[in-house]
Parts: sequence; structure tokens; C-alpha cells
Amino acid sequence: MSEIIDSYGRVNVIKLEGKPLPLYRVNVPEFSDVEKAILKDAQQFMSIELIRESKKFVSYEERNKFLKDYLRKKLIENLEEKNELPGNLDIVLSLAMSQFYGYDILGVLLDDDNLEEVMVNGVNIPAFIVHRKHGMCISNIGFEDDESLESVIQKIAKNVGRVINEKQPLLDARLPDGSRVNVTVPPASPRGSSITIRKFRQRPFSIVELIKTGTMSEGLAAFLWVCVEGLGIRPINLILAGGAGSGKTTTLNAISAFVPQYERVVTVEDTLELNFKFLEDWIPLEAVPAILGKDSPITMDMLVRNTLRMRPDRVVVGEVRGPEAIQLLVAMDIGLNGSMGTLHANSARETTTRLMQAPMNVPMAMMPLLDLIIVQNRVYTKDGGIKRYITQVSELGNVTHGIVELGDIYEWNPVKNELVRTQYPIMLKDKLARSAGITKQELDAELKNREKLLKYMLDNDIMEIYEVLRMIWRYKQTPGDVMSEVERYYEKLEEQRMAELSHYKKNSR
Repeated sequence: MSEIIDSYGRVNVIKLEGKPLPLYRVNVPEFSDVEKAILKDAQQFMSIELIRESKKFVSYEERNKFLKDYLRKKLIENLEEKNELPGNLDIVLSLAMSQFYGYDILGVLLDDDNLEEVMVNGVNIPAFIVHRKHGMCISNIGFEDDESLESVIQKIAKNVGRVINEKQPLLDARLPDGSRVNVTVPPASPRGSSITIRKFRQRPFSIVELIKTGTMSEGLAAFLWVCVEGLGIRPINLILAGGAGSGKTTTLNAISAFVPQYERVVTVEDTLELNFKFLEDWIPLEAVPAILGKDSPITMDMLVRNTLRMRPDRVVVGEVRGPEAIQLLVAMDIGLNGSMGTLHANSARETTTRLMQAPMNVPMAMMPLLDLIIVQNRVYTKDGGIKRYITQVSELGNVTHGIVELGDIYEWNPVKNELVRTQYPIMLKDKLARSAGITKQELDAELKNREKLLKYMLDNDIMEIYEVLRMIWRYKQTPGDVMSEVERYYEKLEEQRMAELSHYKKNSR
């Protein structure tokens, strides 16, 4: 017996009896002959002049909207010219744009912002997807023959300026929308070609969305707000660690919204995944090997070194793996406080060990430059789903007897299935309060205010990144006014609760 567990747009997510994975089904209609003809050669509507005109737009979103609006207009004109109502215009448009970018049928999957990953394992095998809510699912979308799959692979390679064939059977690159693609062909994948696309979210998750999904609590989010902002004086340096697919980049994007807008931030990655578009003065740098091949001289290490000549206020490194780790800590040492990075490790202790071992080789004496290690992991829940939680937050202390001191201020409780505050005193509070010239009691009051404001945003469904940013900016400029608004809201709720309680007692007599 099957059960529809989610439904939106043309998508149904179905729990199939006796099957380990849900079915992600896109309802693709039967197309008319005119619609089929349009889809067969979608590029007929896109002239060279139009493509050139679209490149005047700096961002992918603006360029894509320009092309999509133009294509929508031409499709409607074409259908009406042939006396056909545009009943399936939305999906025809989606597939036509997909043909233009070279994704073919995968376009109906890539259009869904609820998907994190799209995986094609070969011909006559349905594509697998990772859904943000339902985890791994099997889809009803796939390729029926080698020619159609090979055509998509070659178009993807052409769009990213690469070659993929028997001599160069691996491709790892960034798609025009920022998504990350990995392609393998024989002989590297003897059972057939594969495509793995990690979708890039044009609008990053906000901190409030992460609170809603349970990644962190309001209290921890308020603490990280103070740490990343630094009360305008001294932000802390941190590493966000975790396993593959644990959500490190998502969380780093979210907490980076706490960076003051007047700061200049330079990010360094081997393939762009960080999305700091909400910052006015953001410069993303990308290591060239991810685009042009192994022989390119532009490495992560070189780029992090170069950031120090760009007058940044802080440096952020995505996926610290090699000698760039030392340069990141050098940046912290010369006063670029608030610098951050992500790293593959499953605990705070493993993070320090990996940083000091080859190929990173960070000297032990430099480790105290780091203030905080946040660990995030994928946790399997009782209902079979996968959730992403912050599972450990540790302060770094001094080096004593050849060991980097770590103090767990938050740790994962497997019984409660949640992150809990430990009894360990947060030394960072002293550092933050001292730098800002306030008492620890005043800092605690500030943390309470920010926690209450985050809860207010959650309760009022203020989730979208720019809505959250507006509240953060308002609080920065006029904290008294914002907190008065929050207090009035909760006072009104309490009055309503008391009135309902009084009414209940009166009627129950």
C-alpha cells in the first residue's frame, strides 16, 4: 500500500510499502505535437545576440530571469500562433530552459529548491535525489539510452569549458547556477557514466530556518551571533567541522549573516559553495584546479596568501584540506579576527589533530589562535530519516604538556536527542565582555535579548534570509525599539492566554 507523504507543484513524495526509499514522482504530462517540437529544439528561440545581451547581467539570477522571461514570451507567441492554449507552459518552459543549459530531463529535478542533490547512476536506472525534508529518494526521472545521457554529459562539459572522454574520464566543476557537478565516464566508472549534482541554493538558509529544523537552538544561535559579530569589537575565530553532507556550508552561510555589513570579507574555496551575497563587500575566490585541471598553479594556499593583500576584515575558507590551513591561522594571527573555515572531522579533538597533521601541518603553538570549534553531523532518527544537528561546541584553550586544551560548552545528548549546555564555564564570555568594555552580567543580558528576538522571528515565521537580516540590522541600530516590539508581542500573548484560561475556568464550574 502506498501513501502520499508530501505534495507540492507537480511533485508527489510517496511512501511505498516494502520499499526502503520514498518515491519522488514528478508528474510530467503528455505533451502535444507542438510542445514536443518546441522541446526538440529549444535553442531556436535563443539568438547569439540575446545570449550576448544576457551577459550584461552580473548575477546568474538576473541573467536567468532575463532569458526565462524572454523564452516564456516566445513560447506563448509560438503556441498561440498554432492555435494551441499554453496549458503546460510551466513545465515546457522548465524543460526548454533545461535544454538550453544542456540538462535535458534533469531540469525538472534541478528546478526544485527542496532538493539538495541529484544523482544519475546510468541508463535505465531512475535518478536518486536527496530531499531536504525526506532524505534519499528514488525518482521517476532517468535516461532511457546511452545517447541521451552522453549528450547531457558533453553539454555540461562544454558549458564549464572542460573535456570529458576515455582519456579524461573525470570532471568536477561548477555549473552556471553555482551548483557543483561531478561526472564519471568509462573506464573510471566501468558500469556506465554517472552524474552527481549538488544543488546551489540561490538564497541561503537563514539562522531562523536552522533553528526551525532543529540544527541549533535559539540559545546557541544567540551565542554564535555575539561570537561572529564580536559586539563590533572582537569577533571570534572558528572552525566548523563535520562529515560529508553534514550541512557545514549551510550553517556557515547562516551564521555569516551576523557579520557586520561594513566589513570586507574574502572567501576562498576550491569550488564555490559559500553564498555571502547578503554582504555588501564580499569577494569570492576560487582555486583554478577545479575548473582547468590538475596542472594549474592557482591553489587554495596561494589564494589564502593573496587575501592578505586585499585588505580584508576577515577571511573565510571553505573545505580546509592542505597548507592553506596555516595561512588561515596566519590571517587570525595578524588581526583578521572573525576568520572562519570548514573542515572534515567528526569531533573537536579530531579537528585539532587533523589541523596539526600532514598535509595541513599547523604548528601546535598556533592552535590557540582558534577560539571555537563547532561540530555538525548527520544523525539518524528513529523514524528512519536523517537530520543535521550541531553535536558539539568546544572552546580552545592553551597548549599544556603538548596537548591543546578543549572545553566542551555544548555536547550531544543521545538520550534526549539534542544538544545540551554543559557545566563547563564559557571562557569566551570573559573575552567578549572584556573586549567590548562591558560586564559579564551585561553580556548575559544581551544574549537573552538576542535569544528572545530569534524566538520572536521563529514564532512570527520571519524565515527568509533578507527578512532576518533586516531584523538583525534593526536590532543593531535601535535595540531598544526592537525589544519593546518583542516584549509587547509576548505580553499580548500572555494576556490572551490568561483570558482563555479565565474563560475556561468560568465555563467549567
